[in-house]
Amino acid sequence: MCGRMTLTLPDFGEFVGFLGVTGSDELRADYRPRFNVAPTDPHFLVVGGANRTLVRGRWGMGPRRTINARAETAGKLATFRTARRCVVPADGFYEWDPSTRVPRWFHGKTAPLLTFAGIHDVALGFAVLTVSANPLVALVHDRMPAILAASEIDAWLGGADVRLGPANDDVLIAHDVDDRVGNVRNDDPACIAPRTAPIGPRQGKLF
Repeated sequence: MCGRMTLTLPDFGEFVGFLGVTGSDELRADYRPRFNVAPTDPHFLVVGGANRTLVRGRWGMGPRRTINARAETAGKLATFRTARRCVVPADGFYEWDPSTRVPRWFHGKTAPLLTFAGIHDVALGFAVLTVSANPLVALVHDRMPAILAASEIDAWLGGADVRLGPANDDVLIAHDVDDRVGNVRNDDPACIAPRTAPIGPRQGKLF
């Protein structure tokens, strides 16, 4: 977790306004809603301290293209010794139910945007920090992205000691979606639409 995420806000101005940054004309021209962001894809990041800066990064950090790192241990590992903090903006992420293999979209209950705690390398390859899952996410996975409150962003980017833990119960909601999200070529609003296909029994091994 997490291996897919979304950033579906249609308006770039709303996007940068929520983050408290000024987006360049180049980034504005490059912006489009994303319904199925996958590892190695380009994605926006917020970097810097008190002066937040929006940049274009890529999901996957270092030579191994690490996409997630455990918040509890990332700061102690040699792999991430030179990493810098960043904020990864998204409005949701996908997890697959281990018993049915049906994908589920977790997204903000009221906030139009979520901000994940992340780390990046010098090439702006990034990884999302994860923490223990809250009760909603724990139904399908034991980890979830570390979600920063708006009031924690500056402290996180500035290197302060920010306690990263499971999101409160009122932060996220979720619904099952179609299996088409499993194909990275599918990147459209149908990816996040509530599932209508029946959920059949998981097929066991023949031998």
